[in-house]
Amino acid sequence: MHPLERNGWKIYFHPTFAAQRLAFRENVNKLKSNLTTEKYQSHPDVKHFANLIRAIKETIPDNPLASEYVLKNNLKSYSRLKGRGVPDRSRLFFKVDNQEKSIVILWLGFPRKEGSKSDCYVVFAQMVSRNEFPSDIKQLISMCGKTE
Repeated sequence: MHPLERNGWKIYFHPTFAAQRLAFRENVNKLKSNLTTEKYQSHPDVKHFANLIRAIKETIPDNPLASEYVLKNNLKSYSRLKGRGVPDRSRLFFKVDNQEKSIVILWLGFPRKEGSKSDCYVVFAQMVSRNEFPSDIKQLISMCGKTE
């Protein structure tokens, strides 16, 4: 397993996010081969993917412990990125460990439908309660495959 390294932080991709990222990248590659350069560059999915990659490589590792990322209540040991270049329609969930200097990107949740069972925060909490995303960072890292 070879994590990305940015600003002294090792960045890993949980299999759940790795699958999402792969599907997203395949979609963007399809768009590139089917659209004109102008339409491709202005396509919302292409922009979303570029912003997502920028968030992972730059925004989060610039200050992964920022209080604005930390979730509340039962999820307070996890973080999420909203805004900051990531479209309103999505939330990027991740786990940070300062001692290990590690960030594990867990899941991209969208759309956010507050108060509904499909609200990405509700879904994420269910995933955590099913232990899909253990709170132990070493256990999470061991679940991660090779990162590009």
